[in-house]
Amino acid sequence: MSPKLLNILLVIAPVVLYMVLIKPLVTGTGTLWVPEMSIKDLQRVNAEYSAALSNTTLIENGIESIHKDYLKIDANILNKNAQMFPDQIDEARMRNEIVTIATKQGIAIDALDVVKDKRGTKTADFYTITFNIRSRYPAFKKLLEEYEKSTRFYHIESLSISRQKDVDEATTSLSDKDILSIQIKFRVHQAR
Repeated sequence: MSPKLLNILLVIAPVVLYMVLIKPLVTGTGTLWVPEMSIKDLQRVNAEYSAALSNTTLIENGIESIHKDYLKIDANILNKNAQMFPDQIDEARMRNEIVTIATKQGIAIDALDVVKDKRGTKTADFYTITFNIRSRYPAFKKLLEEYEKSTRFYHIESLSISRQKDVDEATTSLSDKDILSIQIKFRVHQAR
């Protein structure tokens, strides 16, 4: 290789090295290749990570404090909260609970249906409970009060009350005419 050619290569090599490697790293734009981030962006990301890591002791102290407070809560309260807003709903137990509350009031439930709704949220799923009853208004009112007192949250979504259609006016007594056909639709929440 001649000395002139070697001198030309030694002059061109730093220019090519600058254009191909150093300029893309500094500016973030290049001719032959483009790095994922420029040096300025990498320095910014590094500063964000450093700030986050410096806060870990503060976060750990907060977690420990919350955990200590949680351990102070009475087990009965935790059980009630798990009943109100459970992590998982056992449909058979929920059906049994609904029937038991109605049976205590002397009301028979007809066509009990429990369906998991497709429209949930990020934090909760919903179950729709639908059933029919035949009752007088005072007994129905007591039934709703019992559902209100229950530790599970029953949210009434719809309520349909009508007089019985199959009552024969001539053969029934006055008190039988007071029986109502009622369709109740509840919603129950489950934590995700």
